[in-house]
Amino acid sequence: MDLERQGGPAVRRSGALHFVSHAQEKVTRERVQEMRGLVPVEWLAADEGARRFPHIRWNDLAGAVFEPTAGHIDPAEVTRFWIAKARAKGQWALEGVEARGVAQDGGHVVGIYSSMGLLRAHRVILCVGAWSRKLAGAGGLALPSNVFSRSVQCDALADTSFAQEHPAFLDPALGIFGRSDSPGMLRAGMALSDWNIDPDSPIPHSPQQQMAVRDVAGQRFQWGGPIRGAGGWRRFDAFTPDGEAVVAADEKISGLYWATGFSGHGLKIAPAVAARMEALAFDGTNGN
Repeated sequence: MDLERQGGPAVRRSGALHFVSHAQEKVTRERVQEMRGLVPVEWLAADEGARRFPHIRWNDLAGAVFEPTAGHIDPAEVTRFWIAKARAKGQWALEGVEARGVAQDGGHVVGIYSSMGLLRAHRVILCVGAWSRKLAGAGGLALPSNVFSRSVQCDALADTSFAQEHPAFLDPALGIFGRSDSPGMLRAGMALSDWNIDPDSPIPHSPQQQMAVRDVAGQRFQWGGPIRGAGGWRRFDAFTPDGEAVVAADEKISGLYWATGFSGHGLKIAPAVAARMEALAFDGTNGN
């Protein structure tokens, strides 16, 4: 991984399983075939998945896409590393400065209103995640798609049958995701039904939601014994109803670009999004 080779934080490699329903099997297998040779990925039919991961319930699944070299990483450490690398190349990074709106004049971007005053710029890329709608409203902008802030709760579930190396997982059918943590501990999360929340408001952890997370996770995993909740956290992210992110130039204001609504996948694909944004904003191409 380029990040590690450049001295960045290490990836904790556990592999990853993306569960696939029967309705999505054909298109998913076609995509896996297209990706062969580009990234380590393989298709696991349900019977093979049951053999390799017997603690997972496969009865309603066609199979899963398995990424053997995938894993997880601390996003805060990654962000600090990126900032340091940018500064080393002479770029300007302001930490602790609040963006409050987009400054425009005659349909053209002229900068950003911030807690430091007006920061002038010929191009502005809005990649503020859950704050997208709030920041757009403050500047009188129209989002190019239905991007909403949505809360997500992730809970630690203690079960002695889970090994530390258990793959991360994404289960669209049940709306749950997670990964192993320490031995005997599974972290499982769900996006909640409260759309368009204020990301600046307190978002307390919900014990009731922890029970819901545990019950849904129990539909996919066969627990080795009684499950104990071990706390968790509740945060937020930018989602779109169809799960498709917005990576595009604004249709009305020149010099304004959007990169938001990644529905929880932004960190993983950030390098590709950055390349696409560079092509859009500086090369005048679509970056495909």
